[in-house]
Amino acid sequence: MQLPFGFQYNQSNLQDYQDCPRRFYLRHLQQLAWPAIEAEPMLENEMSVRNGEAFHRLLHQYFTGIPREILEKANLHEPLRSWWNDFMQRVALLPAIAQPGATLRSEYSLSAPLGSRRIIAKYDLLATTESGQVYIFEWKTYQNRPKRNWLKQRLQTVIYPFLITKAGIQSPEFHPLQPEEITLVYWFANFPDAPEVFAYNSRQFESDQQKVTALIHQINQAATIGHETAFPMTLDDRRCLFCNYRSYCERGGAAGNARMSDEQAEDSLFTLQDSLEFISEVEF
Repeated sequence: MQLPFGFQYNQSNLQDYQDCPRRFYLRHLQQLAWPAIEAEPMLENEMSVRNGEAFHRLLHQYFTGIPREILEKANLHEPLRSWWNDFMQRVALLPAIAQPGATLRSEYSLSAPLGSRRIIAKYDLLATTESGQVYIFEWKTYQNRPKRNWLKQRLQTVIYPFLITKAGIQSPEFHPLQPEEITLVYWFANFPDAPEVFAYNSRQFESDQQKVTALIHQINQAATIGHETAFPMTLDDRRCLFCNYRSYCERGGAAGNARMSDEQAEDSLFTLQDSLEFISEVEF
């Protein structure tokens, strides 16, 4: 079984493979729609996802020029109103965004060839200063604040600065970017005074390129074999807590609880939220 025609790699499907090759196989090769609940309580989890989508949409409208006064006339329910107020109180403190002459690109898509396939990403916001520094902003609505080391290992942290270095920014003043000109900032709506900042550099770019290339090569090789045995299930069944294929793989029938405070359970929930967030961003 080959990869679907026109298949493109992104941080979400590569994260699926890194977390569990079998999940990648079922979701992206078999394209199996397995009707299982990702997390309990179901309605609470669904509302959390919808609130995250609404917040991303609200900031996109703001950064594409809709006046703040108009946006604030909308009936913003909680927690959206609190997130919005917290953001507006701090937006001038975020690097580059309020800097005179900065170019802002909201929901900006980039792609670049990598081997026989392409790798794509959609950025919540890119802010480019007059001096050429580029800041990648990603808005997160996690209920809990992830640790820096967990974020560092996420493929979003790897792919987003790597891809923008490789592809550059298409504009009249286009010029190749150096890794040292790029900074990734995660801003957490529920922790507005505690953003996480990752400065990029050439050494990290080389390491990321090797990592992403090796990961894609592994997937391509496994897809050539085609059988599910080439995509083994993860050995860490804690990753199955919030996976909708857990009953299909006989890794438990009940969904994980989104209120669980156990750190390992939280990690799995962060993974689920990232995946759902990426899907919703691509859709709108």
